[in-house]
Amino acid sequence: YAAVTEEACRPASLCIFPRGGYKAAKGDSGDIIYLIQLVLRYISSEYETEHVELDGVYGDAEVKAVTAVQQKHGLPPTGEVDRATWNVMAADCNVFCDLHEYNGQ
Repeated sequence: YAAVTEEACRPASLCIFPRGGYKAAKGDSGDIIYLIQLVLRYISSEYETEHVELDGVYGDAEVKAVTAVQQKHGLPPTGEVDRATWNVMAADCNVFCDLHEYNGQ
């Protein structure tokens, strides 16, 4: 226990994105959309996108925010969250989390 708490260590990854060819798109709703919205809100300052509501419904704001993420990372700008888009969003979230922790925020 002491070795783990003394070292700066990243949390283990959590595979929560649906398997297969699932894509979250405009009009979708549910828990996975709510989680996508949480991540988008957390990383939104990096992409200067409009405010994403936490309502569990994938709308125009999500499409614009996701497209901005995709463009920054060289992914096809579809506005839909597929596994590749989710992976870069999750990676960005981890980076920003580390920065906030480092800065004492």
